Amino acid sequence: MDKDGTSQRLRGRRYPIVASECSPFAQGWNLSEAIARQKKAGVMLSCSYPGPPFLNDCPRTSIHTSFLVLLTLLLAGAVGVIWKLYRDKEQERWNKGWRKAQKLDDWRKARSYAAKVTLDLDTAFAELFLSEDRRRVQRRNLGQELPQKPGRFLCEPCVLGYEAFSSGRHYWEVEVGDRIFWELGVCEDNVERIWGIRESPQQGVWALEFCDTKYHALTSPRTPLPLSEPLSRLGIFLNYDAGDVSFYNATDGSHLYSFPPTSFSRPLFPFFCLWFYDPTPLTICH
Repeated sequence: MDKDGTSQRLRGRRYPIVASECSPFAQGWNLSEAIARQKKAGVMLSCSYPGPPFLNDCPRTSIHTSFLVLLTLLLAGAVGVIWKLYRDKEQERWNKGWRKAQKLDDWRKARSYAAKVTLDLDTAFAELFLSEDRRRVQRRNLGQELPQKPGRFLCEPCVLGYEAFSSGRHYWEVEVGDRIFWELGVCEDNVERIWGIRESPQQGVWALEFCDTKYHALTSPRTPLPLSEPLSRLGIFLNYDAGDVSFYNATDGSHLYSFPPTSFSRPLFPFFCLWFYDPTPLTICH
């Protein structure tokens, strides 16, 4: 600063400085003396930069408040999403339990239509051996001489029930034990007997299959059934008038599979098929 206090050099340029008449410096005050007096009085002069204008317009208290509001909104949204997921999961669990209870009730009702089912020896494949009461069948690697009958299976190891169903509701159970391969269900009276059978509703067969530790509904193509535990007894329910064929785990009453409703036009017979030679028989339960 020049002695007269009117100008100074800054970065190679000269800028005029005008002192106000009310300025202490214009009245001959000394800056050092002013600072010393302030220190003595316990007050410090503030030389800090006030900051950008937008911060002056938005105090720190307002910034903190806005941040807390935003954080609250985010937490509320997260809680809402978690609650919706929990509610949907509980609703799905409730619906699943309700459907299971309904199917269990259906099974109990189906059991009230218990049918008398026996096996028809005149339809049995030559390697199938029937018990005297016609309720148990076993396959052996041994042929037997049987009279020729028009309804006998000549190629497939199958046998039909003796009783035909052309109306009403009918339920029966079959003990499968630990047999490694079986097919059980119903079929029409004109199912193929001389040549091989293509088991599907299109060919007049509504049945379930167990093969190689896997269960399938004999649709076209086959429908896998993910059972958590192996079956020991199978329940079969036929509602002829409603076109319904359903299967149940006869041990705990759980529903296994129902074929799509259809319109039956021919008599239906209980259907049994025993692939592989296995000493474990299929037994119709009382």
